Amino acid sequence: MTDTALRLLSRCTDDSPQDQAKLLVAELRAGLVNPSLVQLHAELGDEIASQVCTPTGNQPNEGLVRDLCSNPEHGLAYDDPRWGRMVYVPTGVSIVGSKDDDTEAYQDEKPQHLVYVPAFWMQQHPATVAQAGIGEPVSGGEAAVNVSWTDCHEMLTKSEPSVAEHRAFRGGSWFFASTYCRAAYRFRLGPGCRGVCLGFRVASSPQDQDSTSLRALRGGSWDNASSCCRASNRLRFAPSNRYYYLGFRVVLSPQQDSSLPSAVLPSYRLPLEDEFERAARGWDGRIYPWGNDWIEDRAERLSKPSPWGIYGLSGEAWCWTQDKYVADRRPLIRPPEVQT
Repeated sequence: MTDTALRLLSRCTDDSPQDQAKLLVAELRAGLVNPSLVQLHAELGDEIASQVCTPTGNQPNEGLVRDLCSNPEHGLAYDDPRWGRMVYVPTGVSIVGSKDDDTEAYQDEKPQHLVYVPAFWMQQHPATVAQAGIGEPVSGGEAAVNVSWTDCHEMLTKSEPSVAEHRAFRGGSWFFASTYCRAAYRFRLGPGCRGVCLGFRVASSPQDQDSTSLRALRGGSWDNASSCCRASNRLRFAPSNRYYYLGFRVVLSPQQDSSLPSAVLPSYRLPLEDEFERAARGWDGRIYPWGNDWIEDRAERLSKPSPWGIYGLSGEAWCWTQDKYVADRRPLIRPPEVQT
């Protein structure tokens, strides 16, 4: 392991605040901020937990992490012209689901387990009517509600690209030299271009083709009891359902290749369930985005961000996710049998 990697993992405590911030930015980008989940180690077994947790043994400074991820000055957040502030949630392993002995938990939240979640950006606040052009404002707030999963999906997939944006092409042409037909080769043109060498093929997720399966929602509504607003709680509806408490927010996966034009990015989409839960629960598996104690006052709830600096993830509006609802979430890493 290099000296740089060792330094990132050990996080020297004698650094200045400025150096610590720079170091933490590097850790966030590298997905190294994954504090030792000491309590979970005891419950799931050190052998399993150590496979997915980085061995820092440190709890990051929550205020510093929140500022770094949600402030564009540090390069980890940005202001989208349509969707507003997009906040960075780094790669890491998260606690999702509820414990078997949790009396408030439903069966479809269990078992509690660990999942690996790649980095993504998420809207700092729920999508509004002005941003989305669909729905209506939630009672006493600005979030767009009374929208269906189908509404969201159609709105996000039918967004027209700017004529100035380039689009990527792959595959080469019949009259190109071998260099240009390599599977790794790519080139780009404006979306209005036509030519004898330009074609296309279609592809979509089987999940997106299925318009009848129930879809999962997360977050709880402003008029729900505290048990419904726990970060691990789940709701399900048909994709065509619209209600006064159903809203959404968008996420975006990071651009993997910095050599591409900035416009060539994955599409904005609805979050996955694991992404939503990681955004809400941070690195310590808290019950609510702000901690483990329920806040009765709605305005106060909305003023409390998650560990990454995202607001309104609990107790504002149920948010659609991209995922089909599956009662058994089939965790990637199941806890070992407890020896008694």
